Amino acid sequence: MPVVDISTVIIVLILGHCLSIFFLAFDLFQYETTKYDYLFLLGRALQAIAWGLIVAREVLPIWLSFSVGNSVLFLGWMMESLAVISLKYVVTTRCTAVYASLECYCFRDTDLHPCKKY
Repeated sequence: MPVVDISTVIIVLILGHCLSIFFLAFDLFQYETTKYDYLFLLGRALQAIAWGLIVAREVLPIWLSFSVGNSVLFLGWMMESLAVISLKYVVTTRCTAVYASLECYCFRDTDLHPCKKY
């Protein structure tokens, strides 16, 4: 059974995100767009950046690789999921606030939180 390195899987994931951004960006030029289309692309881009930070953990400092990488990953997930939810439902301010509070809750455990004591 072949052994697959996790870095290889993450690099393939990053390439998949970049290809989907590339193809969706060309699709935006042909059709009418909404703010949620751009929100989806921005979420995908943030996820690709976050995975890149996480995979470069041997090169980057640990606070940048994991703390910033995980926070940006959650932020990209939040943006992408809001865009997908907008296909079926009207995204209200309350829904956006729930997702933003979820992001803040996930961000609280990182080293970059402003209230964290050192």
